[in-house]
Amino acid sequence: MHHFRAYYVLVSSFFCLMLISCCTMKPKRINNVPQTTYHSFVKIHTEVFAKKCSNKICERIQINAYAGSGAAVLIMKEGTLILTADHICNKLNKTEKLKDFTISFHMKILDYRGNSYNDLSLVKNDPKNDICLILVKDEFLSITPVSQQAPHPGERVYNLAAPLGIFKKGMVPTFEGFYSGDYSDDISLYTIPTQGGSSGSPIFNDRFQIIGLVHSKFGGIENIALSVSFHTLYEFLQNYQNRQSLEKKQLKKIKLLF
Repeated sequence: MHHFRAYYVLVSSFFCLMLISCCTMKPKRINNVPQTTYHSFVKIHTEVFAKKCSNKICERIQINAYAGSGAAVLIMKEGTLILTADHICNKLNKTEKLKDFTISFHMKILDYRGNSYNDLSLVKNDPKNDICLILVKDEFLSITPVSQQAPHPGERVYNLAAPLGIFKKGMVPTFEGFYSGDYSDDISLYTIPTQGGSSGSPIFNDRFQIIGLVHSKFGGIENIALSVSFHTLYEFLQNYQNRQSLEKKQLKKIKLLF
């Protein structure tokens, strides 16, 4: 009986210590998003106009507008490269004929400081994997590095985006979620809220290096984002850098971290 009592006291003391330890244990601190990451984010705003001319009189009206997101990843002599989704940038500086109308697309980039940029050009794109690089004829204060390592399933990730065009000077919606794995060879799945305007938005690891790029979502569920896979994105950027390495004199600095 005495042995049982001693065993009971010992076990009870152990569980009490465990309870106290769990209650006083400090939760793991989530890293704050660096200001440099915010300063590298951009909203991409596109306005669509229709122009019709009759008897030498032309009328031009705005018929649509849509938003996308992106991130500055490289500073060159000519300006700054913005990484985004191809379906956001593929209409840049284009016009289309539609019966009696001429459809034109006018794109501008807005940064975290409230600056607006209109002098843009498409540098490289991959329609199949929905990746694009846009050149802004100006130099940004900050750029975001691209990770050298692929994410692991279950890894916590972060996302800056302008869903539904929600974005203001000094304010960008900030989300977190998890990397769930690859949906296919070229597509990865993340548990991040998405809406129109999230396309092209960067996905970061806990070191705030880019590991993905939102380009679409599943219909009927908003908390699953589809991204180009890390390996496909890495290869796209590396191929561009390899091409540029032949012209090193034109480069000002690179922070792609390859």
